[in-house]
Amino acid sequence: MPSGGPAALPRLAVRQLPGPPPLAGDLASLVAAIPLEYLQTRRWFAGKGRAVKGLALFDYGLLADQPLVVMALIRVDFHAGEPEVYSLPLLVARPGAGAGLPADATPFLWLDAPEGGWGVWDALLAPAFGSLLLRRLTEGASLPTAHGAITFEATERLARAAPAPPPALLRGEQSNTSLRFGDSWIFKLYRRLEWGISRDLEIAAFFGRWTDFRDTPLLGGSVGYHRMDGHVATLGLLQDFLPNQGDGWSYVLRQLSATLGALASDPAEARLREMAGGLLDELEQLGEVTGRMHLALGSRPDVPDFAPRPILPRDVAAWREDLLDQARRALAGLRLWLAWAAPAERARAARLLAREPELLALLDHLVDRIDPAGLRQIQIHGDYHLGQVLKTSSGWAVIDFEGEPARPLEQRRAKQPALRDVAGMLRSFGYAAHAAQREPGAAAPTSASLWERLARAAYLRGYRRATAASDLIPAAADTFGRLVRLFEAAKALYELNYELNTRPDWVAIPLEAVERLLLSEREQSERRGEGGRDATST
Repeated sequence: MPSGGPAALPRLAVRQLPGPPPLAGDLASLVAAIPLEYLQTRRWFAGKGRAVKGLALFDYGLLADQPLVVMALIRVDFHAGEPEVYSLPLLVARPGAGAGLPADATPFLWLDAPEGGWGVWDALLAPAFGSLLLRRLTEGASLPTAHGAITFEATERLARAAPAPPPALLRGEQSNTSLRFGDSWIFKLYRRLEWGISRDLEIAAFFGRWTDFRDTPLLGGSVGYHRMDGHVATLGLLQDFLPNQGDGWSYVLRQLSATLGALASDPAEARLREMAGGLLDELEQLGEVTGRMHLALGSRPDVPDFAPRPILPRDVAAWREDLLDQARRALAGLRLWLAWAAPAERARAARLLAREPELLALLDHLVDRIDPAGLRQIQIHGDYHLGQVLKTSSGWAVIDFEGEPARPLEQRRAKQPALRDVAGMLRSFGYAAHAAQREPGAAAPTSASLWERLARAAYLRGYRRATAASDLIPAAADTFGRLVRLFEAAKALYELNYELNTRPDWVAIPLEAVERLLLSEREQSERRGEGGRDATST
């Protein structure tokens, strides 16, 4: 790279290079000059649909000065609504000057100084930065900032651990960014700041200290931000790296796509059961792991934040309010989506919109049939699907306990019925069936639908077996089934809103689920009217 820097890069003229002692002023100018295009193309940036007014330095701590590495927190101001704060560690260095950057790493900003040009990178691109973070964690360091401190806290497991290899940046990240230290550790940097202790940290610490549940990565350490005004946020988390065959989504989709491809010439049900048998056994095991997770989360009545509590009528009223709000927002979004939807999807959406009063009445009726007497709720995963589990050599491991990203932290920490997680995983099987069906050469849609039913039944068998002796989970099949249907409805409507806003090409998946719910619940109501028994959702 020439000393003047690439012509295409945004440039900032500086009198001197950022660094002690006048770091704050220089850094504020640097942050304000970060190109908005860079930020808006990061997968972890949550404000893509909002008009950005500008960037400002929120706080910072100097981590190293040769080369310059700053733990920077930047405030993103919008033309409307509240600002957001993001963690963006900055590396300022001359290209090829010992910063340890990969050859293909491109700076997002170029500094023109009298003594030469310097590039500005996201520091996570440099393995030396990850090694420095791990060293600070092991030391239990405290890094002063302009408005507080960044603290590095290690568990005894990290203190006793052997030295770890240099880290590698994991690609394909979304709301966070992760570094893998060989087969030893994985460090997750939270990008968007939320005030309060992260649920991932809280639950990992709980599992390690108070339970024997080990189907999840154990905690190695954490990085926290403490402001002088008392606000606290989690910046990062270090956990065991668990060797795996991929997350549950990629693993199941791989297996299922192969099965449906082989069934294209022979879609008989017996053949599907034979070919999918191994995967169905693994999903039954996943149900057992889910059950053990819930038993662990509800096992300590002496730990107030995790003590199970009764479900009260006001909780059921809140479910109703949330369910109907999700439904109304989804229906409003569908009306706008109709203008450019494909004909088949437009017809399905139009049918649902024409039955809006019936849908809202059935959702209302779903809630009416819940009797909270004797039911309890606990801390749960909160965003449970195939992408939140890893397929390991011994079975499954559960990861990412942050909860649904669209909900505030206070809501995600609230205790909920464990069956919300179960409903989330069942919906994930529906997504997998649709995604596999889209693969070239797949079997007829009826094979994918049959697989989904078999997968649901296998998972629920494992879950019911693991929780059979617990009073945390309703023992009666009728109550169990009603709760699962209620929370599946809530999840499908949440998905419909999510897809309408972020992935319009996937709207058909939750749309079909909502339509199926409408038909299924009407049939259930007709059976009950004839004196039939309420069936468990499988």
